[in-house]
Amino acid sequence: MTSNLYQIFIRLNRDERVVISKFGEILLTKGIYVYTGRAQRNLKQRILRHFRKNKVKFWHIDYLSTLNSAKIILVKIFRDQELTECKLVERTMIQFKSQIPIKGFGASDCRTCSSHLIKIESTNLEGCHSYNC
Repeated sequence: MTSNLYQIFIRLNRDERVVISKFGEILLTKGIYVYTGRAQRNLKQRILRHFRKNKVKFWHIDYLSTLNSAKIILVKIFRDQELTECKLVERTMIQFKSQIPIKGFGASDCRTCSSHLIKIESTNLEGCHSYNC
């Protein structure tokens, strides 16, 4: 059994206003966002879905990934059974100077961390691969 934990790195090429029912109108500023998620099953299909622009918005990340100026630049898959979404978010926040742009984003059912979406300040992702980043 695998953990099906993943991260999607999305570059937003310009500032965008987006309306998300739970959060209202949000300004997302230009930069790189990292979404951490887990697929209970069908990991490949879940990740491929994130690449589609034309889809019904079901998850919070859909509101970001469908923006015209949003481009997925990196996908990382993690197989460590001990690693949780919250631990991975924390680790990523330490590795990259980052901030939480929307409290509660992607973490509706999470009682440990405040968001599964972070915005990283660094644009240098060199050496950032699935198992060593």
